[in-house]
Amino acid sequence: MKSTIVLLLIALGTLVLSGCLPANPKAFGIGNGPSMMYQPAFGQRLQQKYPLKVGIMVARDTRPYDFYDEEDDFFKESIPEGFSRMMFQEFKNSGLFAETVFINEPAPKVLDAKALKLIASEHNVDMILVGDLIDFNLLREKEGNVISVFTYNLIFNVKTFSQLIHVQSGTVVWADVVERESRILTDGSLKKGELNPLVTPGLKGLFNDMRELISTAGLNMKR
Repeated sequence: MKSTIVLLLIALGTLVLSGCLPANPKAFGIGNGPSMMYQPAFGQRLQQKYPLKVGIMVARDTRPYDFYDEEDDFFKESIPEGFSRMMFQEFKNSGLFAETVFINEPAPKVLDAKALKLIASEHNVDMILVGDLIDFNLLREKEGNVISVFTYNLIFNVKTFSQLIHVQSGTVVWADVVERESRILTDGSLKKGELNPLVTPGLKGLFNDMRELISTAGLNMKR
């Protein structure tokens, strides 16, 4: 035990003197990070459930915290926009709807019948899928025993409360909270090339859960 502590102190001292202590993840700056977008898996289409046109709106950002350490500029896109555009791509590819369009505006704070019908009329849609982005953040957690001083888990958490609404009838066809987590091992910092391998599995899992839930638990609706 004593020899282990001695080795650890020597290693720490060497790293401190050399300036090699692990850095915290830092934002890449507005527009300088990698894109959040990825290619959906085209072999995973579901049976069409709704012979209707659905519009997917930009998620309302209700997160209590920024992505990491009071900074949000890690991606090429803003986080609500990137999340929502990827949701659109996933549902366009899902096969659940006859047609899927992206509505490039955030949902109104009050989702009443008047507001929904105005949006539906402007964009010629039968249904609207809107989400509140509850969590989209990064955590850093020490990994392993005392010897592996500079090995960290970077943990990505994503959570949304989403609703699928049939506009004409005002019916909430489906609503639920869905969340996912993904992680990678690093030296504690976050490089541009590590961001997509960290975030993409969590997003894929979340959108896959949403598609399956709507497919199995969503109310049946016709025009």
